[in-house]
Amino acid sequence: MDRPRRSFRTDFLALAGALGLSALAVAFLFWLSAAPDDYSGRMIVRFEGKPPTLEAVQRIIDSGATPVRAMPFISAWVVRAEAGSVPALKAQGAWLTVRDLGFDAAFAGCLGAATGPARPPFGASGR
Repeated sequence: MDRPRRSFRTDFLALAGALGLSALAVAFLFWLSAAPDDYSGRMIVRFEGKPPTLEAVQRIIDSGATPVRAMPFISAWVVRAEAGSVPALKAQGAWLTVRDLGFDAAFAGCLGAATGPARPPFGASGR
């Protein structure tokens, strides 16, 4: 009778350990990707609360950054920040400023990594 109880405890500890390690990995990635104050480039920004779209765009522009794409599922924005924009974004109410680690397209979709107009397909003239 003692055997099933030990098996349950082992399974529970294994599951709890896996979840704990996963949470630590996510926390480490957020710590690693936190944007420094002098960062310039593409980043993900999330404001406190859920400001309306026009207000969020105005906050981004007022901070000196350029909005690239909205991420409505998590109420965040992909922005292109200039040097000095990160402290201004935080002053505008941004609590999450995550720099580009190369996998932002996974968060924002394919347009999160877009840098400009698409190139013409092979063999097209481009006009």
